[in-house]
Amino acid sequence: MEIRENKYNLYFALFVIVSAYLNTILIVIPGSSWSLFRLLVPFIILIYLPIFKTDFVKYFIYCFIVLVYSYLICYLPFNRFQKFDLIFALHYVLVPFCFIAIKIFVRMVGVDSLYKIFRNLHLLMLLLAVIQYSIGGTYPNTQNRLPMINIFFWNENEFSATLAIFLPIFFLAERNILLKYGVSFLSLFFIVYSDARLLIIGLAIFFGVFFATKFPIYKFKGLWILVFSIILVVFYINFRDLKIFGEYTIFDIFFDSIRRIVTLDDYEGVGSLITRVNAYIWGTTELIRTCFFGIGPGNSLQIMLENTPTGLEDVSAKSFHNILLQIIVEIGFIGIGLIIFLYKFVRQTIKYSNQDKLIVISYYIAGIIFTTILSGAFSNYSFIFIFIFSSYFFRSNLIFK
Repeated sequence: MEIRENKYNLYFALFVIVSAYLNTILIVIPGSSWSLFRLLVPFIILIYLPIFKTDFVKYFIYCFIVLVYSYLICYLPFNRFQKFDLIFALHYVLVPFCFIAIKIFVRMVGVDSLYKIFRNLHLLMLLLAVIQYSIGGTYPNTQNRLPMINIFFWNENEFSATLAIFLPIFFLAERNILLKYGVSFLSLFFIVYSDARLLIIGLAIFFGVFFATKFPIYKFKGLWILVFSIILVVFYINFRDLKIFGEYTIFDIFFDSIRRIVTLDDYEGVGSLITRVNAYIWGTTELIRTCFFGIGPGNSLQIMLENTPTGLEDVSAKSFHNILLQIIVEIGFIGIGLIIFLYKFVRQTIKYSNQDKLIVISYYIAGIIFTTILSGAFSNYSFIFIFIFSSYFFRSNLIFK
């Protein structure tokens, strides 16, 4: 009986996770955002409520607070939008549910079984990507992004971000050398092919740290930090004007962009870096106008639309492309609370990790960078699931098997 119960839980976990991966194409009600995964949420709650009563009671309280708060801030006198979007408000309700779902599945099937699910889905994604790369084709409810590869995701950014967030976990856990490096190189190929520059930077940080920890000098922490700092300074002095990806210099990316955000000095025109920096500036400006209460769920899309240069609507970003920024700007104080929760979540992971702490830190730095390429705060549940799972992975012994 216990074996059957475990198999049931494993199959159900697989079903839910697959539905999250296929969120874009499995639209149950045509023309709406009601996907199979979103419709599964109440059934998951009903099934596991008796076992995880405390978690779900807290979740219900959170849902009530978020919905009421979101409605009220939309109609505050100093909120110029005066518009409440229930669908976007429900998106904020789903994010904490993802944390509970992964907690349930870890308890029911274990970290090892969950890792195998994510691992096999990663391999399946690569296989489908090779097929689409070879013969083309477009999946239902997705965009035709050819010659870019997006398989069953909305666009190539969503696809490559999911590859990127799981790749470090796979690299740490996989013990078959040929499979480890073969899958890693193929994943990197599609990420580079997608021209996902921020993903490349994030992965460069992770793998740079990972291989740096293998040098003997790493044992001497103080000396290692000193040498690394000197290398960074010398590199910056000699290459500050070096253009990365043929468009922006190192100075533009790491220094001028920060100056502009601090001084709220936005760029003119459009571009990969320009759009993301301007999103910070426009979002912060609107957040200040609302006295940090927030502009309301979904209203960040209006900000991007209003600031799009005339004639460039088709090539301009339609969203902030930054989960953390969007959460804070749209729901203000509650968003700040969620960021604090996320910080504590990551800090606890680092503290109790069975992996080298610097490697874990580099993973989450890379993960934060990865979030800036997503189309929206809630466009990629597979990404969110893997990010949450990483905490259980790093605290397990799986990476030492």
